Amino acid sequence: MHKTIYEKNLAAIESKDHELGQLLKDIQTNKDFEVFLRNDTSKDVDIVDVRDNSLINLSNEQQKQMLEDLEKYDNYRSLYFFGLGDSLIYQKLLINPKHRTIMVFEPELEVIYIALNLFDLSEYIANNRLRIKLSSSLNESNINFWLDEKSKSYFKSYTLNIYSSYYDKYSQEIVRINKVILHTFKQMLHHQGDSLEDTLNGFKNSTNRILDMLKTPSLSRVVSAIGKRKNIVLVSTGPSLHKQLPQLKKVMNNITIMCADASLPILAKEGIQPDIVLSMERGSLTAKFYEQTSREFQKDTVVLLATVCHEDIFKNIQSDKLSIFMRADKHNQILGFDEWGYLGGGMSCANYLYNFFMNSQIENLVFIGQDLAYGKDGSSHSKNHVLGETEISTDKMVGEIEAYGGRGTVKTMKYWHIFLKDFAFQIKYANEHLHKKTYNATEGGARIPGTIEIPFKEFCEKYIEMDNPKEEIVLEYPTKEEIQVSVQKYMKKKKEIIQIAKSTQKKAQKLFKKIEMFLDKIKDYNQEEMSNVNMKEIEKIYNNIEEVRSKYESKAFQNIFSTLLASYINHLEFDILNINTMRENTKEAIKLKKINFIKVHYEWSYRLFMSLDKIVEILGDRSKICVNRVK
Repeated sequence: MHKTIYEKNLAAIESKDHELGQLLKDIQTNKDFEVFLRNDTSKDVDIVDVRDNSLINLSNEQQKQMLEDLEKYDNYRSLYFFGLGDSLIYQKLLINPKHRTIMVFEPELEVIYIALNLFDLSEYIANNRLRIKLSSSLNESNINFWLDEKSKSYFKSYTLNIYSSYYDKYSQEIVRINKVILHTFKQMLHHQGDSLEDTLNGFKNSTNRILDMLKTPSLSRVVSAIGKRKNIVLVSTGPSLHKQLPQLKKVMNNITIMCADASLPILAKEGIQPDIVLSMERGSLTAKFYEQTSREFQKDTVVLLATVCHEDIFKNIQSDKLSIFMRADKHNQILGFDEWGYLGGGMSCANYLYNFFMNSQIENLVFIGQDLAYGKDGSSHSKNHVLGETEISTDKMVGEIEAYGGRGTVKTMKYWHIFLKDFAFQIKYANEHLHKKTYNATEGGARIPGTIEIPFKEFCEKYIEMDNPKEEIVLEYPTKEEIQVSVQKYMKKKKEIIQIAKSTQKKAQKLFKKIEMFLDKIKDYNQEEMSNVNMKEIEKIYNNIEEVRSKYESKAFQNIFSTLLASYINHLEFDILNINTMRENTKEAIKLKKINFIKVHYEWSYRLFMSLDKIVEILGDRSKICVNRVK
């Protein structure tokens, strides 16, 4: 049967945004808006808000002017607009193939309904070139599902355009949407990291631990050993934790307990032995959490230890159940040891533990001590925290967010807010795709979107079977034969990685020298110097850059090195993407754009060959650190 324009558009919308599709299905006809034809053609209409008789869409003359004003964005990959109108302007913009994505936020559901009835947008929607979002449904929890990574990379060229003066009445919503998008860009930059030294220290730790890792039970074996369990409690070190410990002690033999490493000494003081503890930091400070607990307390706890962890942490672990795992970084995934990875999902131990829960067969998780906010007394951590109850002073505070239970607001700091957003993203996925439930029994701190809030005592009474003791987690270690096969596989892969690094490093170093000689001619970057440089010379250097970039951008290179280089090179990559958006409407503009492109690659090529040199050095070095508990 032949589909109408609306049916085709609705099917495309539903495939991309199920929630919006369902809302549109409920509309039988438009009530708040009227559509008037001009010149008896559906391609020439007026949409009027009958509530105040204001006109939404642009006249032909206004459309023409708007398209002229937007010509300065000819090379922009992504464009952002507030207001859909009749959508005709976006169809005209999408004629330009360089506009890979146009994102439109519309505050009125009926306007989306009307636009989808007027024009066939289904192909644009289906291939993600036109993304229409009901603005009220966009928030910091779901924007990562909607905004693709490539669009985020062009953040330096971001601007939110307003479709017409009709939308001036939505100024508060425009400001909110703008803040959500900008916050997403900032969060992306935080995840990039800001220190090559820290990144390479972690890489060195990880490289030195891989062979030890292959001797320990893999994450998949840990998950199998845990098996199907109804509930697990995730213990964090927020100010509210102390009040939950008496209740936790009552049920500790009947519920599986996992905790962030900082919680370990706190639980030890109360005689509560966790089943699982996790460490994932590259710094040595974490070692204190294991120093403060005895061999007797640690020995039966499964310790999940990331390969990046500092050698002091390895030295202080006394557990008989050690599993070394890899974090969810590309340079780990390329090794092919999927059994031992990959945990991620955020920047904290608790985020990693939640990721572990997502990959397990456990049905429900309950948070305690997950405040992500300061206590009323200004404390940042629970009583008996090794580093002190006020380890993070209130001068780190950045603002207020919604409190647990919706009871007002609480004060938070930058990184807790990032952890919170990471949790919201993880929990949304677990709810919708894994059908796992997440309860928040912290009874304090911040509200965590997607969780079911419940007092801890009530959760225990409702969901924990007191006459059913939990099973011990018994781990299976790899055999000598399995270890030998894995070691041989790793050594072969490491050799391949070193070869790729050396080859690219050599090309980048040559490129750096060529650019240095070229830039000597335009030191002052003035008009006279610019005119003395001919396009033939510019094109030659430009092509040299493209040759090295093709190797850098190759899947083989990016899969290994992208996360290692992110903190050192990505901010230059963002500058390069921004240069790519410059117009090429005159010969002078083309020349200036290419010179800017060359100039930024001077620093880029230097950083690339220097960082690869350090990576090769690390891959050839193995520290002699013994992990005593590896069987």
